[in-house]
Amino acid sequence: MLDDQSLLRLADLNLAEAQREHARFFGPYTVEERDGLLLGACASRFPAFPFNAVSRLATVPDDADDPATLRAEAEGFFFARGRGFGILVRAHLDRRLLRYCEAEGFQRMGNSPGMALTAPVAGPALADGVSLRVVQTPSDAEAFVEVVSAAFEELEMPPKVSRKLLSKPAQWLQPHWHVCLLHADSRPVAGAMLLFSHGIAGIYWVGTLAGARGRGHGEAITRAVSQHGFDHGAQAIVLQASPFGEPVYRRIGFREFTHYPWYAVPKPQ
Repeated sequence: MLDDQSLLRLADLNLAEAQREHARFFGPYTVEERDGLLLGACASRFPAFPFNAVSRLATVPDDADDPATLRAEAEGFFFARGRGFGILVRAHLDRRLLRYCEAEGFQRMGNSPGMALTAPVAGPALADGVSLRVVQTPSDAEAFVEVVSAAFEELEMPPKVSRKLLSKPAQWLQPHWHVCLLHADSRPVAGAMLLFSHGIAGIYWVGTLAGARGRGHGEAITRAVSQHGFDHGAQAIVLQASPFGEPVYRRIGFREFTHYPWYAVPKPQ
């Protein structure tokens, strides 16, 4: 079993890989790593993590870093591309950056708890009329995008933006991604994605249509992709929980190990 420090390190690596991957989802894209920073920009100007964002890659606390340097690097990178950007903060390593973002008045868009499963749990118990499907065909990919776009509207992601950002499924229907849909009465109502990297797997884009919530679909699809991750060699399953998903993940057995706040920096008017 992973110790806490190893879990933190691997979870950070998976999240950084997700940042790179999300920039690649909607190209042309640019991903750069320099001076301990990861900067990723996709073809959309939507100023949000993980599509247009900066994060630290250092494995030590930022006590000796000047957060203004990160800001200057990010502004030069993103403002030249005509957009604002998101700043991802790892609460366990980026405390000085966290204080800086708060002092500068950047809008905090999230403060997701990082949560993990370090051992397999029971798979989903599916009710009558409920089935799971791995997304492989263009029609399944289209259904997945529609489901998660509608679900993420409540997390302040406009559906037209998420549809655009996920509009090139060839970029995410790759061997290191596992994408799943849950159908209820032959209708797609929930979805989730799993990213394999660094010996673990991270869950992203978990969403259930508003009219289908409260029926265990989110828990079922999370159990399903988690089981898939462990079955395919992952040492742990990690995620960054939304306020809607956190109680579900705790019920499954995920435990909190850190927080990942992120801030929005608008482009100059």
